[in-house]
Amino acid sequence: MATSKAISELASLERCGNGVCARLAELEREPVRFREEGRSRTPSADEAERLALPSGVPVVLVARTAYDAGGAAVEVNGMVLDSAAPVLEYGFGA
Repeated sequence: MATSKAISELASLERCGNGVCARLAELEREPVRFREEGRSRTPSADEAERLALPSGVPVVLVARTAYDAGGAAVEVNGMVLDSAAPVLEYGFGA
């Protein structure tokens, strides 16, 4: 099981490459399954400004959770997307 020190180290790493993915593999906690949940809503003022959204354009929120072989969540990633721009493409195993 990952220690608090190992979890703290993960929080400061880049997403992949020699970052989180590599460290999770070293800890034998690499993701083997992902779950995504998507929903739309009105953006906050900060989100609208950062995404340069015209008035009235909603955002899409995607929350991705990665699970290890034991079923434990090992990463949660939240994304806020311009609803007029993203193309969501998914691939699933059998």
